[in-house]
Amino acid sequence: MAAPLVPAHAWRVADARLLLLASVLDDLESARIAASNRLRAFTATLGVDPEQPEVVAMRLLVEETQAVEDRVAAGLAKAMKAHPLGALVERTKGLGLRQAARLLSLIGNPAWHAVHQRPRRLGELRAYCGMHVVQAGGAGDGHSGSDARSDCAVPGVAPRRRRGQRSNWSESARKRVWLIAAQGLKLRCKACTAASRAATEADVAGWTPPPPDCTCEGEGYVLRRAYDDARAKYAAAVHSAPCERCGPAGSPAPAGSPLSASHQHGRALRIVGKAVLRMLWEESMALCGFELAEAPPEVSSKPARRKSGRPTDPEADLDLRARMCEGKVPWPTRSAAVRERDRLAATLPGRKFKTYRCLYGEHFHVGGQH
Repeated sequence: MAAPLVPAHAWRVADARLLLLASVLDDLESARIAASNRLRAFTATLGVDPEQPEVVAMRLLVEETQAVEDRVAAGLAKAMKAHPLGALVERTKGLGLRQAARLLSLIGNPAWHAVHQRPRRLGELRAYCGMHVVQAGGAGDGHSGSDARSDCAVPGVAPRRRRGQRSNWSESARKRVWLIAAQGLKLRCKACTAASRAATEADVAGWTPPPPDCTCEGEGYVLRRAYDDARAKYAAAVHSAPCERCGPAGSPAPAGSPLSASHQHGRALRIVGKAVLRMLWEESMALCGFELAEAPPEVSSKPARRKSGRPTDPEADLDLRARMCEGKVPWPTRSAAVRERDRLAATLPGRKFKTYRCLYGEHFHVGGQH
């Protein structure tokens, strides 16, 4: 029997080291920022004498915290170098050892799905980091609708957080991807740097296209190259749906209007973030020995249906029922759950079905078992 597809023990130990050091660094960083803000409020806002003994003691505490934070950050960079993905991070200009380590501490092994114990799909990794796409007007966009891209005719937008709604991605991982993308576009070749400096001296605002003698890709500035390609792609793009970001408050930009410069910048940063996740995922798949074909294909959570609305395959029907019982596929309404209960009760005589309400919506169990 073939050995199970699991990452090596050394990889799991390396991930644990990154998680430990990154968590300690986050705690120290939060404590140092809070203490610095409090110290500045006492001296600048309240007018307390900076030479007071309490203020001096607080200043020394902030300096000591900063020193400890620097030591932990250095240890985190060292652990990232020893990580299996350390070679990729070091040869990719713009990733950064510390930022990459803090991202990996949040997502774990990019090629392994820890919950389902199987190779992870690239789409799942992007969705966990908030780099997926939802339907315009869907639940992930803050309006009524569905998160799934079930209708390709409906334009897709980037998900955003809304008050009173629970996000289904990691905001911390999304922030790390965004920071890596933002710092990656700052590093570029000498030709692009000279062109940008000339545009600044000529008082030309906005994005500067790369010159013909650009060597960013050859010198390893792949993140900057991806950003420039994305800006060129969206230079003449228009909105496929009303956009709140490009219009004034209370008046979204209408569909068909051109994208603003900030919207083009945001789209380009998302493309750079997706490129970063793809690089990490492909390198992890290769190092773990996983074939890209071994990852399960993208399939819908619901089976194919006839015009009558019934599943075409009885096994798929039972699988869907199991998913509903586990809370993975909620019933949209109670009437739908009752109709399905009655249908299964007619096809399986002698079995008792009972509907109940739980956190995920309307479900039912068979014979008293969930």
